Amino acid sequence: MSFQNSKLYINNGRIENVEYNPSVNIYYSLVERYHKLGYKQIIISSNLMLEILKYYFVQRNYKICKIEFIEDDEEFSEEINSIIRELATDRSKWNKFVNKIDFLIENYSIDINKITMIGCNRNKSGSTEISVQLNGILIIDSEDYSFEVNSICNILERYFEK
Repeated sequence: MSFQNSKLYINNGRIENVEYNPSVNIYYSLVERYHKLGYKQIIISSNLMLEILKYYFVQRNYKICKIEFIEDDEEFSEEINSIIRELATDRSKWNKFVNKIDFLIENYSIDINKITMIGCNRNKSGSTEISVQLNGILIIDSEDYSFEVNSICNILERYFEK
């Protein structure tokens, strides 16, 4: 699989993605350049991460591969990874997963840094991997890049309209 990266911004009230190649662009230079153009960075909170996961897991039947937290707490990470392994074989554990994430967010102020998911691509001919980071970076399989970026932007726009 080859991947494309992008950085999400808000510009004139709309969510926009800017393609970003970490081997060519220095992240902070990219952020600074778009800030000067009036773009505002999108930070994807843990609640937004859950909205994205919900869409991909429930509606698109994706598998959750990995969740990374900002804090490196081995106990919490192992507990979440255990539930993720359960989800792989028993999708009815979704509420258990969401409740545990909510509990960690609310009671321990633990935030999600990155989520990684994999599912059937748009053409049903293979798989697509998607990673979403707290800082608004998306890393998406090149084959379905445009479609999935638009899907995530739509989720975020609906969330911000609430």
